[in-house]
Amino acid sequence: MYYIHTKPESFASKFFQFYLWGTKAKYNTAKKIAAETFTTEPVPIPQKYFEIFDIRDIKFKDRNYWIFRPKDNISEKVILYIHGGAYIANIAEPHWDLITSLIDKTNATFVVPNYKTAPFGGYQEMYDFVYSVYAELIEKTSVENLIVMGDSAGGGFSLSLAETLKENNEPGFSQIILLCPWLDISLSNPNIIPLEKNDQMLEITACRDAGKLFAKEISEKDQRVSPIYGNFDGLGKISIFTGTHDLLYADNLKLKEILETKKIDFNFFEFPEMFHVWMAILKLKEAKVAIEQISELINSSN
Repeated sequence: MYYIHTKPESFASKFFQFYLWGTKAKYNTAKKIAAETFTTEPVPIPQKYFEIFDIRDIKFKDRNYWIFRPKDNISEKVILYIHGGAYIANIAEPHWDLITSLIDKTNATFVVPNYKTAPFGGYQEMYDFVYSVYAELIEKTSVENLIVMGDSAGGGFSLSLAETLKENNEPGFSQIILLCPWLDISLSNPNIIPLEKNDQMLEITACRDAGKLFAKEISEKDQRVSPIYGNFDGLGKISIFTGTHDLLYADNLKLKEILETKKIDFNFFEFPEMFHVWMAILKLKEAKVAIEQISELINSSN
């Protein structure tokens, strides 16, 4: 399915991009890398969500993961949610907002790994930890009820995780839901360059630097860190959400074209003039539409 959002961009979206967000955010990643001030700890879960949901903090390995469940009418669907943050930043409050809004509409269980971010952890540390969480889930959850979802860097990692599981002949996921995924940390697609002027959040050089910190000794075009170079055959149903004011839009389109060429069934949701991971800003009309669509995917049988 190919969905293009046809309603005009909301005033709230314009205001957010060019007044509240603006150029300050665009160079935030570069400043963090230059100053070596990395966001290693997650933003605490807002207290209001503990009153609504059953939230558990599970100590695991040398870190932890969270389980979010509704307090009743729990669905059989389980979502392994991999948060974004250019691999150098931990969970922000909009992540908690997005996760809880999706639970509201699906009654699904969300499992959120607190992986070690770069430069303190790289690809191998992240894979080892997230794989261990996955291994715990697959013992208790059938593949048809297990979904992997991620935003930005977490979206890219979700796809690479699914590819690695397939290569290792391990059970995967019924669905792979990618929210503005970062599919190629090398950002070598020339179609990215003209997108930078409209993206108020991401900047090419800073993202490349963050990607190098994550990849460490692995090639930036290795499918384990840049899943655009993967095979895609035999994976769960892939759904991609993307906005045209997102630096990563070019590679999201590239993935669409690859899947079309390989005749792999997938969903593609395109939102003109939307910015990176807009669906986490819950007050936006466009976020409400995307959340409804994501919820429908979760509630569906495939």
